[in-house]
Amino acid sequence: MAIHGIGMDVVDVARMKKILARDDRLFFRKKIFSPTEIKYCEQSVNSAERYSVRFAAKEACLKAIGDPSLPLNEIIVEKKKTGKPFLVFGGSIQKRVEGYHLHLTLSHTKNYACAVVVMEE
Repeated sequence: MAIHGIGMDVVDVARMKKILARDDRLFFRKKIFSPTEIKYCEQSVNSAERYSVRFAAKEACLKAIGDPSLPLNEIIVEKKKTGKPFLVFGGSIQKRVEGYHLHLTLSHTKNYACAVVVMEE
């Protein structure tokens, strides 16, 4: 297998917290995140950290694919029962990643969230 692309992104959790505070009608959340992601993030006291790390994963994925114009809401971050995160794709992105394997790792603290995506052929 050969590496086709690598993407990495870091998000400031405080900045995400401000965006979420202004998002009283959930426009931002619904534009970027799936209903499953929103439910998962909203269940936590530290929802800004969870949203931040998922946003970082989506941005890192676009960088690995090599096309920043693709819609973020077609990239969904899910977790296996073991806690290992993985990516699910919909719409136009699903066709773009056919035949590739994408690896995802996430990390976050109360201040920063980061994600790395490696795209293998």
